[in-house]
Amino acid sequence: TCSEKLKSIEYSIQYRLLFATIYLRISEYQSSLEYIEEAENIATEHGREKDLVIVKNMKGEVYQETGPIQDAVMIFKEVIELAKFYEMNNYRATATKNLGFCSLLLGEYDEAVELYAQSIEYYKILNSIIGQATAMASIGTAYLVQGNWLLSVKWLHEALQFIQDIDNNLLKASIYTNIGSCYRGMGDFQRSLEYYFNALNMYEKSEIKGIAVNTLGNIAIVYRFLKNYDLAKFYFTKTFEMLIDRYGSTNGDFLGNYAIMLYELNEYNEAEKYLRQTVISFQESKQIIQEYQYSYYLGRIYLNNNEFDKAKEIAFRRYKVFCEHNRNDEIPGSLDLLGDLYANPGFDEYNVELAEQYYLQALDKFVENGAKHGIYHSHQHIAQFYKELGRWEEYAAHIEKSIEVYKEVQTDEVKKQADRFGWEQRIAEMEKEKEIEKIQADAETKKLEQQLVFKQREVEVMIHELVDKNNILHEIQKDVEALSKYTMKEGNNVVERLLDRIKRHSIPLDSKKELEQQWAEVHAPFMDKLKRKYPSLTATELKVCVLLKMKLTSSNICSVLFLSKRTVEFHRLNIRKKMELGKDDDLYVVLNAIAEG
Repeated sequence: TCSEKLKSIEYSIQYRLLFATIYLRISEYQSSLEYIEEAENIATEHGREKDLVIVKNMKGEVYQETGPIQDAVMIFKEVIELAKFYEMNNYRATATKNLGFCSLLLGEYDEAVELYAQSIEYYKILNSIIGQATAMASIGTAYLVQGNWLLSVKWLHEALQFIQDIDNNLLKASIYTNIGSCYRGMGDFQRSLEYYFNALNMYEKSEIKGIAVNTLGNIAIVYRFLKNYDLAKFYFTKTFEMLIDRYGSTNGDFLGNYAIMLYELNEYNEAEKYLRQTVISFQESKQIIQEYQYSYYLGRIYLNNNEFDKAKEIAFRRYKVFCEHNRNDEIPGSLDLLGDLYANPGFDEYNVELAEQYYLQALDKFVENGAKHGIYHSHQHIAQFYKELGRWEEYAAHIEKSIEVYKEVQTDEVKKQADRFGWEQRIAEMEKEKEIEKIQADAETKKLEQQLVFKQREVEVMIHELVDKNNILHEIQKDVEALSKYTMKEGNNVVERLLDRIKRHSIPLDSKKELEQQWAEVHAPFMDKLKRKYPSLTATELKVCVLLKMKLTSSNICSVLFLSKRTVEFHRLNIRKKMELGKDDDLYVVLNAIAEG
């Protein structure tokens, strides 16, 4: 108001941009855009070209957040040219980085990396440490979305090291979140959660509303991968509340992942509804890669519903899109979907030979990518295909291959830590030294509580991984035993060797020293409470109590402790008797009350 009374063009533009910035930061995009357009009109009317550079860059940032992305691209290109002409290097650097992010959203990955690299050079001229670190982290993000986890982690850690002496928790938290996503992509869920929760702690110190939404959503996804659906739903709910509060909607990756969780729970109607909503949102923003990543599950639902024409359209279009964009991480899944289509007898074009061809091509792609988890699951899938056709020799060959690959995966996990991440350990040591300095002022009890919480999460993850592994091996064992009925004398020797390998790879809880040690550290206080309250509980019954508190089913407890289901049920009955519980008493609730007490 004062600036307009003074008839100051400079201040009229400046204060409108300040309002626009505030509304942009609190995600009130329409209000931000209104102030930007007012400032743009004033700057255009009075020929203030330098002010137009600032105004247009902010307008591009609004479009980048809300779409359409192509409009943001045109604006940033114009800003870069104007900033170059007027030697406004700070806006040239920022607009180049923003243009890189637009390329990333459009699936133009090589161009995104090139633009980010250019912005690093511009920030060097400006001697901007934060600018350079942000651009480095953006290159890490570009490799992250392509599934190049190792290269992504390398760039993200370089960015983190670059700002180690700078007090900028929001940028560090963002980088921690992306590193967590890299480890999630590599299947290292324990380390992934460690980085996510570190990022969450940093965000919680900030007063900026809704800023932790990306981290919360990623934590939900990890728990989905771990099949801990209760925790996944808890974090998805928190994510959606924050998204609605900040953006007014829940469209995008997190809604898509929530839909995938419903699909995994066989809630297909609800899953289809949310998947359609997700796909439409990516179509509208012209993010074709994301659109077809989620279309995969729609294709699966159409196959389940025998809507083969829809499934075929998605399968072929998906394969074509990922080939065009060199998404080698997504191509095997596309081939697998095509294989399942042609392997379905209800499909008019049912063709066993073509299905087999697609399955084997998918396996070849996984091998080419070096994706051993994919190779393992592909062998399992192909084995099931041959089993249904009664081709037992080929079935046995792929089962044996899957066991070999699983063994390699376990070995690689150890090598990966020692060989490929030596540089990361050095960085971690530096971070640890700085962290020790920061937490010395904190109470020792608080630090111990935080460590205990993380160890509890770590043990939970390890237990669930052990359950999944043993369950898979038990299923394979059943299939091999069933197969033995159909084998001749020579085949019996092969079957016996397979069964011997399976038994040797099944790991009971007691034989896994690292887990047993962590189990004792984390759960000792709870087991001590139980022992004091109910002295007659045996050592095995105490372990069963801990696993029940972790919401493991009797079947999963069997898998972890290598006991029969009847034995586990006997222990459960004994526990209830010793605790003097009635039929209506919930054992899980009682155990948690003891733990909290």
